[in-house]
Parts: sequence; C-alpha cells; structure tokens
Amino acid sequence: MLPMAGGLGDVAGWRADLAAALQAGDGDLARAICRAAMAGPEAWDAEFALLTIEVNAGVLAASEAPLLALAARRPDSPDLWTRICHVRSMLGRFDEAVVAGRRSLALAPDRVDALHTMGTLLHNRRDFRGALECFLRGTSLHPGHAGCHLGLAEALLMTGWFLPGWREYEWRYSLPDTRGRLPRTRRPQWSGAPLRSTLVVIADQGYGDCFQFARYLPLVAQRVGRLVVLCSPLVAGVLGRVPGVAACVNSLEKLPPHEFQITLSGLPGLFATGLQSIPGPVPYLSADPARVAHWKGALAALAGDARGPRVGFVWEGRPTPPPPSRRRSIPLGQMEAVIRTPGIVPVCLQVGLDPGVVGGTGMIDLGPALTNFAETAAVLANLDLVVTVDTAMAHLAGALGRPVWIALPWSADWRWLDKRADSPWYPTARLFRCLEPGDFAQPLGEIAAALRRLAAGDGPGMIGEGP
Repeated sequence: MLPMAGGLGDVAGWRADLAAALQAGDGDLARAICRAAMAGPEAWDAEFALLTIEVNAGVLAASEAPLLALAARRPDSPDLWTRICHVRSMLGRFDEAVVAGRRSLALAPDRVDALHTMGTLLHNRRDFRGALECFLRGTSLHPGHAGCHLGLAEALLMTGWFLPGWREYEWRYSLPDTRGRLPRTRRPQWSGAPLRSTLVVIADQGYGDCFQFARYLPLVAQRVGRLVVLCSPLVAGVLGRVPGVAACVNSLEKLPPHEFQITLSGLPGLFATGLQSIPGPVPYLSADPARVAHWKGALAALAGDARGPRVGFVWEGRPTPPPPSRRRSIPLGQMEAVIRTPGIVPVCLQVGLDPGVVGGTGMIDLGPALTNFAETAAVLANLDLVVTVDTAMAHLAGALGRPVWIALPWSADWRWLDKRADSPWYPTARLFRCLEPGDFAQPLGEIAAALRRLAAGDGPGMIGEGP
C-alpha cells in the first residue's frame, strides 16, 4: 500500500474505496476515486489524497504548486506542510524545505511523520545533529515508528556512533515497504553463541553490502559447525571463496537442514563493531586464479601497444530515486574527460550499456564479459586502479584490496562517513567528495589531476597516497 498522508480522517465511504485501491496497487483507480470525491463535501481532503498519490509516484515538481494552493485554503494543516517539505527536499531545494518543515512542526510538534520528514531532510543537508534530534524525539514519542529508528541508525552510523547505530539498524525490515522482503528460513535468529550444527547466513541487501559485510564470514565460521550462505548467483562465486564458507545456495528450497539463521547485514551489530574495531585484514575476498590468468592474457592482447596504468571506470549505479544530494551516478559525458587522461589505459567496467555507448571514448569495453562478480573480481586483479561512483564495484575493489578511487555525492551513504578522504572499511580506497549537491565537477577534477600524476609517476598522485 502506498503511504498516505495523515489527517484525512477515519476511513469511511470513498476513503474505504481509496484504501482498497491503494492496497491492490491500482493507482489509476485510486486517482479516479479521489477525483470523484473532489466533487463532494470533502473536496480538500480528496485533492490532498490525490496529490499524495502523485508525490508517492514521483511526480514532484508538478505537485508543488497544487499543494501550495491547498495551503492557501488551509494554512493550519501540518500534514500539508510536511508534504510540501518532502517535495522540496526531493527536488533538492533544502532551504525552502526547512521552512515548510518548521512550519509543520510549529503546528504539530509531536507529529511523528513531520519529525521523520524533517529528520530525513536535515540528514540530506548533512546536518546530522539536527537529524539526530528529530529522530530521537520521534522514537521517544512513537517507539514503534520504524522510519525514525532507521533514520536514527543512519545518522548514528554516519557520525561514527556504530554501537548504538547497529541496534537501530535492526529496524530496517520493519518499514512498510520492506516488510516481507527478507527471505525467512523459519529458523530462530543466531545469537552468536558457539554452534556445532549448520548456520545459514542470508545475504539480504545489495551487492555492495554483501562485499562490505563478507569480512564477518570467517569470524562466523569459527563459531559454527557448518556455514552456508543464501545469496544471489551473481555474488556466489565471490562469497563461496571466503574461508569457512561451506556452500552458497540461491533459493530457500536448496537450503540444507540447519538450526539457526542470521542476515549478513546483521553481523556488524552481532560482533559489536566499533569505528576502531572493523574486522580485517584486507583483502578478505579473492579471485579465482585461473580466471585471473585468463584475464591477464586477454587484457594484454586487448591493450596491444598501449602502455600505462590500467584503470577501470564505472560511472553509474543502479537507478534509485534519492534527492539530488545523494544521487551517485555521473553522466558518461562528464566522466569522459577523466577517462581520456593521457598516459593511462582506460577499461570500461560498466555493465548493461546499450551497444555503441563506449565507442569513441578510447576504453577497452569489458562490460559485456562481466556476467557475474567472480568474473569481475578476476578482471580487477589485473588492473592498477578502479575509478568508480558509489556502487558495488567500489566495495568489491576495496574488499579485494585493489586501489579504488570513489567519487561520492554531496550527502554520501553512511558507509563512507562524513568529511573523510579515506575509509576505515577499505584501506586501499580514496574518497573524492562533491562540494555541492549534484555537482561532481570538483571530485572529477581532483581525480583527473591525480590520474595525471599517477600516469607520470609523480609523487602524490601515486596509488594509495593521499590527495
């Protein structure tokens, strides 16, 4: 069901029909119900419900003016100002969003949806103290609000407060849109106690999360009789090589008999990981030696007479709809100036491109050959450096101990912390950050300059050294 704004009253009449349509995922019917109700005595509520549907569907810019028109008719609605705050935040107009958010909280200081929206906005503005205050108030007033708990988790983790952050992170599967997404083996959760029988670890989040948290698998294996990982076939060839992993399976039906289960993303909290106690050493992932040897010869043939550091490039992550401050992908046209740095051998690691996209950039295009991450790991073992946005490639390269330079958005994911050029998770990583939301010119300029120094063998541009 799409999340509806509060304040629409008890579900009755057209509201019941609307709720049923939303529950069924029928957006067109839901819109029709709202439009019909706009001719009745509850026209304002119906119009607000219709605009809420549009906002939740991603229709942002076109929704702001109608929302403001509604506000002119009912300026004392905290729900309306919360919705305006959300729209402006997603459009990247953070200062205007703060004005709307504060107005909502002034009208209803204890409304949890307003606190959650404002906390998320402040986090996107990198005002982590303000975000923490909103989320803490939200969880104290409404202890069961999963959104505030998860927002609190990300703000705590971003600022290095790992231990309380992991506790709050356990709320991630209590959100309305994540309930039911976690594969359940119908076995109790493992507490970390020594176990003689089989344990199943569920690789429950994105590919990058799998690689980041795979460092815990050897620690788990030391405490259990047999360790089996439930994961996508795309990562099985990498996770299956981790010491202590007995097997990787890709479906619940293939799981062997086991006594307990736990999520891979729950292991940092289980092992009470602090900022200074992230498990090592790095590398903790490895590539298949046979495939490494194959790609050594293949890359030599593809490079021909070209000489210089072999640098892999990734400029797009999987599509996501965050606000501009968190958008991580870079247009190829903007990345191309870096790709064309003289003295390097550029290699395309981007998968899923339309034919002909790479042509003319001068890159060796390996994208079509990277059919899984085990193949990708073997390629990375033959590169001198990876330049990437915040996507799974950054985590894979870091976990393999390969030099990796990562271009980060202005408000980066919590995994990269804030205002750091290095990563406690990956000692071979260097971080290049946007100075303004959506503006990658600065980090790309720094990367290009460092690549020129690298190609020339000139001091601070060398791999692994600071900027």
